[in-house]
Amino acid sequence: VAAGAALALMLTSQPVPPPGGPPPAAAPSPPPPQVAPTPSPPPPEPPGTPPPTTRSPESVAVLEAVLEPVGALVRGRPGTLVMSVAHRGVTNTVAFGPRGVPPARVDTGPLTGTLTLPPGVTVRAGDPGDGWRCSGTTCTHGSISVGESTRAYVPVEVSGSAVDGELGVRLNAPRATARSSTRLGHIREGGLAATFAATTRATVTTGGNRLMSCAALPLLGCLGLGHDNGDFYMTHYRDPEAPGGGGLPHGAAVSGAQVPVGGGVLWAGLYWSGSGKAPASPTAFVRVPGTDQYTPVRASRVDRAASSYQAFADITALTSGTKGGTWWVGVEHGFEPGVGSYGGWALLVVVADGGPRRHVAVIDGFHALKSGSVATPVYGMPGARASVAFVGWEGDRGIAGDRLRLGDRALGGDNVASSTADGTPDGWNTFGVDARLFDSHLPTGSGQPEITATTTGDVWILGVLAMASEANPG
Repeated sequence: VAAGAALALMLTSQPVPPPGGPPPAAAPSPPPPQVAPTPSPPPPEPPGTPPPTTRSPESVAVLEAVLEPVGALVRGRPGTLVMSVAHRGVTNTVAFGPRGVPPARVDTGPLTGTLTLPPGVTVRAGDPGDGWRCSGTTCTHGSISVGESTRAYVPVEVSGSAVDGELGVRLNAPRATARSSTRLGHIREGGLAATFAATTRATVTTGGNRLMSCAALPLLGCLGLGHDNGDFYMTHYRDPEAPGGGGLPHGAAVSGAQVPVGGGVLWAGLYWSGSGKAPASPTAFVRVPGTDQYTPVRASRVDRAASSYQAFADITALTSGTKGGTWWVGVEHGFEPGVGSYGGWALLVVVADGGPRRHVAVIDGFHALKSGSVATPVYGMPGARASVAFVGWEGDRGIAGDRLRLGDRALGGDNVASSTADGTPDGWNTFGVDARLFDSHLPTGSGQPEITATTTGDVWILGVLAMASEANPG
C-alpha cells in the first residue's frame, strides 16, 4: 500500500502533456555556485615590531647656498672661492597636525655641495675649513641646525687658458630643500687673487719701510726741493740703526718698522718690491722681533709690471711666539738705482686677537695704474665693520689723485699712495712704499662688495689688500 502511494505521488507531480503534443522539455540545471578563494594569511610580524602610529607633520630645513670668489680669479694664479650655506628655518611638508607645535627635527642631515666652475678652473688640495671636506667639485659637511651657517673656503687653480663660465653650487641634504645660486665666473688677465682666507677670531695689521733713498748721507736727509723719488737719484738705503747679527749679507739694504702683534700669528706674508729686473731667485733677510739673526727667505712668487717687480714669501713659520716689535728686513742687490727708482718692503700679518669672529682675506697681485681703475671683489656681510690693510708701490707724496674705495666709502683720502708706511716715524717719507691700515664699513646693499683703486694723476702700483670684517654684524 505504501509503495503504491509513493508511485501515485510521483505520477501526479509530473506535468501532463496535452493530448497528441510533444513531451515537455527538461528544466535547465542551475549553474554551480562561485566559491571565493581562501585568502592567504598575512606574514607574521618580526618580533619586537612596534604597532603602526599616526603620521605627524614632517619638517624640512630651508637652506640657502652661495658660491663667490674671494678676490679675483686671475689666469695662471691660484685663487679661492667661498661657499656660504645658511639654515633659514623650516617648513612643514604635511598640511595636517596640531597647530603651533614646533617641528621635532630641524637639523638638515649631512650636506653635499656640488660645484660648477668655469672652464679651466679646478679645485686644488687644501683644507676648506669649518668642517668641510672637498674631493674634486664635491664638498661635504655634517648636519647644521636652524639659525646656523657655515662657510667653505675652496682653494682653486686657474689655468692660463681659463675662460668665463658658470660659477654655481647645487646643495643637497636628506631633510632640507636648498635655494642654490649661479652667476658668471669672470676670469681676469690680471688683478688681485686670494692668498689667505678664513672665518676666524682674527684681524689684520701691516707695516713697512723703504730700501732705497736719495741721501748719500742719511742723517742729512734728501737735499733739494722735491718730495718724491722722481725728484732724486735713488740708491740703496741702509738704516744706521739697523742691528748687526748673523745672516745679513755685507752691503745689503736694510730698514725696520714697528709692526704690533697682539696675539698669535695665524699668517704672515712678506712682500718686497722695487725698480729693475727681478733676480733669478729673489731673497730677503728677515730679523723677527725677539731674535738676533737674519733669516734668508726666498720668494715663492714674483709678479712683474713694466720695469719693476714684487716678490712674496710666506714667513708664518718664522713668527712663532713673537709678540711684535721692530722687524728688520734686508735685500741684497735687489733693485736698480736711478732717478725715479724705488725699493722697499711690507709685512702683512693675520693676528689671532681673541675678538669676534671675522671674515679675513689677503688678496695680492701687482697691478699698475696709469689711468682709470681696477675693482677687486671681496667677501663680507653687508654693513659690517671692517679693517682694511693696503700695500702699494711707486706712489708719490707730491702728486694726488690716487684713491681707494670700499664700496662707496673712501679709504685714505685723495692721495692714498703717498709714500707713507705704518710702523715708521710720523712724517717719514718712504719714497714709493705704502703700507697702511684703515677702518671702514662694508656697503649695505645687495651683491658682492668691491674695493676699487683709481688714479687721475699719479702712476702707482696696487700690490696687496687685506680685510677683516665682522662675521655677525649687530
